[in-house]
Amino acid sequence: MDERTCRITGKKFTISDQEKEMYRQWDVPLSDLHPLERLRAPSAYWNTFNLYWTKDARTGQRMLTNFDPEHFPVIYEGSYWMSADFDPREYGRAFDFSRPFFEQWHELFLAVPKPSLTLLRCEDCSYCNYSVGCKHCYLTFNSLESENVHYSSLAFQCRDSIELFACTRCELCFYCIQSEDCYRALFVDFSARCTDSTFLYNCQDCTHCYQCSNIKNKHYCIQNKQYSPEEYSKIVERIDLQSFRTLEEEIGTWQRFLADKPLRAERVVNCENSDGIMLKNCNNCHNCFNLTDGENNVNSYGQQLYDSTDASGWEGSHHLLCSGGILSSRDILFSAMAEHSFAVWYSMFIFQSHDCFGCYGLRKSEYCILNKPYAKDEYEKLRVRIVDHMKQTGEWGQSWPMSMSPYYYDDEALFFFPIDDELSKKLGARRRPAQVSHDEGMSVDLMPDHLSKFDDQWYGQTFLCKRTQRAFKITPQEGALHKKLRVALPRTAWRTRLEETYKFVFVLPHDAQCAVCAKKFSALIDPHETVRPLWCDACYLREFGQ
Repeated sequence: MDERTCRITGKKFTISDQEKEMYRQWDVPLSDLHPLERLRAPSAYWNTFNLYWTKDARTGQRMLTNFDPEHFPVIYEGSYWMSADFDPREYGRAFDFSRPFFEQWHELFLAVPKPSLTLLRCEDCSYCNYSVGCKHCYLTFNSLESENVHYSSLAFQCRDSIELFACTRCELCFYCIQSEDCYRALFVDFSARCTDSTFLYNCQDCTHCYQCSNIKNKHYCIQNKQYSPEEYSKIVERIDLQSFRTLEEEIGTWQRFLADKPLRAERVVNCENSDGIMLKNCNNCHNCFNLTDGENNVNSYGQQLYDSTDASGWEGSHHLLCSGGILSSRDILFSAMAEHSFAVWYSMFIFQSHDCFGCYGLRKSEYCILNKPYAKDEYEKLRVRIVDHMKQTGEWGQSWPMSMSPYYYDDEALFFFPIDDELSKKLGARRRPAQVSHDEGMSVDLMPDHLSKFDDQWYGQTFLCKRTQRAFKITPQEGALHKKLRVALPRTAWRTRLEETYKFVFVLPHDAQCAVCAKKFSALIDPHETVRPLWCDACYLREFGQ
């Protein structure tokens, strides 16, 4: 183990032999940044949720985009941008060895027209972004193969649900977090295979349970107490969650019930020789988080990710270094958003391509540098020369400068990597200028308390968020799902709810101490942000079992 001090934060960190071997394979110098700082820089290049209205530069059609049209006036509708009719290689240029690499890449990036949104094989998802294989979804992001899902992020193979955050195979669910295989579940967190239940935390294989925590294989329980089916139905049927007033009261009761309940704060499940938080079915993975079905990874997250360091990847991606948003790809170095590609270095938005260096927006391309195609042998010789040039300029092995990001740091990175003004300047992060909200609409207090009173006259009305004064509307599809689930409509904007929930969607490690054994460990929540006792896995499993 090699102990180092982060040049940005001054925090101590170690580099393992496993990391050293990966960096050696790529001939990249070992990082002088703390593992979380290595993720901070790439995060500045993402803007998933902050959307703008603009016009297609080709057709004039009104559309949404995640690129600020003030800074990027040439934006094409996503399906055209992804089609054979548009070829980003037309913007290719020769590499200039008298200038730094990042400077030349940034000029290319600015020149290539931008896609409105990034949707692959999606149908009727025009208000979504960074999703694959989804249908009839609305304001749903970073999701895979989901249908009729609204206001969600990281919904995988889910259906007919609202407000799912990092959930898999859930159906007819509302406001669920980090849960899987649930059906007709409302307000269910960190749970699996639960049905017809409301207000659950860390429960497994439960049906007809209400306000329960840390139980499994239970039926007809209320606040962890066993009832007969008849008693349970009699009590629960009196609680009308279609009334917003009643819903708020029940949420308060639920929070008070949870206050002294142990919170399993590591959640390393079915793993071998692995450490981190939120790991499942992993082998030889270290200092990882939000990782499922991974092997031989360090400082990484995703699903079905292998042999990677400082990376995020899904669906069989492997051999990634300092790269993020990688789907079914391999041999990716310092790149972002690559799909079914390989041998991609220092590039972004690369689809079904290979051997790309310093490129942006390519599809079904090969042997390209700065979007310019070359013969195979010419490409390989030029790539070697550029790497040597980057070593001389000090750019080789460095992440993209934050100052070149097309987005404000506040658009997304701020959710999970808080930053003050001093650090912003030090890192060159672009901050959004202070804005005064001028949204107009009616007070949510005018909304009918009971869902049954919410009829067609209310759809299309503009309301002002109870907490942030953001404008929002209730869609007919949203109203129909709420009536099916028999739960009151929200009084806050979807973006407000997302921001408040995001710390449980993209979970980062926090230094904590087990409330039972006093062991220091990495926890999935900052101990200063909860009143609940944090337990390490060993203590939790000893008390409650798997």
